[in-house]
Amino acid sequence: KTMRAPMQSTMSPYFARAFHNILSSEQIPDPNERCLKFPSPPWIHWDDNVIKAFCRTRSFEHIQLADIRALLVANRPEAVESVFKGYETENFSNPEKRGILTRSYRELFFVGSEQVRDVVERWVRSSPKSAFALAARGSYFQVAASDARGEDFVDKTPAESLQRMRELDAKAITDLKRAIQIDPKVMPAYGALIYAARMVGDAQLIDSTVHAGLAVDPI
Repeated sequence: KTMRAPMQSTMSPYFARAFHNILSSEQIPDPNERCLKFPSPPWIHWDDNVIKAFCRTRSFEHIQLADIRALLVANRPEAVESVFKGYETENFSNPEKRGILTRSYRELFFVGSEQVRDVVERWVRSSPKSAFALAARGSYFQVAASDARGEDFVDKTPAESLQRMRELDAKAITDLKRAIQIDPKVMPAYGALIYAARMVGDAQLIDSTVHAGLAVDPI
């Protein structure tokens, strides 16, 4: 608190009001209400419909990574498949659950950890033709490629880091393309593929993936 007052005292009235509104919204106890009422930052306007959709997806409950691993260890990949097929079905049949498949993937597999790698590798070994498994591993590879690249400028990034990024990104693109070919409704694969294509500057792949995804699930 002692740091916030001096900051506000040096702000313009416009920024001071915006800062006050942001701090006030953080005190709202209910997570969904807090999400809905969180104000747009200065100079940025968030569309109300986008905010409502985003906050709705944050409330979705989904299977946890440990549960997926337990099912795979028990040699029950069909049970994992059933869970994600259910999310896919809900995404296209229930407006209130639209986005549940993408949200579950982002929270489960868009993480470059060894735990996630272990799960997705087990899943693909158990179900090599599963679009859900391939999309999960492709999502992991995309994030791992980003982690290998780092956040520094290219001229300050070691050559071996860039090479590792390209190797992992190529794996991501291969898995994600296969996932979409097997099941075009696996929507999280499109987003991950766009990120993977962007990392290597493949504008044509970005454009084709955007159009393909929108054809399956229009905004």
